[in-house]
Amino acid sequence: MVCNLTIGKKKYIEVEPEIKNILSEIATFSDKFVELGKNDNAAFDAVMDAFKLPKETDEQKAQRHDSIEAATLGAAAVPAQVISLCSTLLPYLGRIAQIGNQNSLSDAAIGISLTKTAAEGAYMNVLINCSALASPDKYAGLLAIAQEEYELVAETGAKLISDIIEELKPVTE
Repeated sequence: MVCNLTIGKKKYIEVEPEIKNILSEIATFSDKFVELGKNDNAAFDAVMDAFKLPKETDEQKAQRHDSIEAATLGAAAVPAQVISLCSTLLPYLGRIAQIGNQNSLSDAAIGISLTKTAAEGAYMNVLINCSALASPDKYAGLLAIAQEEYELVAETGAKLISDIIEELKPVTE
């Protein structure tokens, strides 16, 4: 929205090429998030299917356990990808807030906030899925990367939003 409200405005003619480039770059993010949503549903279904496996014999119990572990790790991997995508998107949104139409700065802040919230929810899903796994060896690497990217998104997003709020505050003197 901010990009579209910037393009074609005389006041922003100098940044129009960059805004158009950013708009082109971020156009694919919606499709990627939808795809990850579908992947998350499929991962959840795989976990549920694993829990339905027979558990009558020791061999079946072991196979069921391994299937649940593998499916749960897969269910943690998808939200980790969401966090990574949010981490990739956030710098574009920050740049839009810097150079885009300042009359729509609140819309830029909302986009940043939504991206930060998506990463936060995804990180909670990574945590809950990893906590269900029996062995930290299976998820330690995934969890470390997800945590690092989440903290970056949370810190950067909060700073960007804070900066925008300060910019929006009316002068009261």
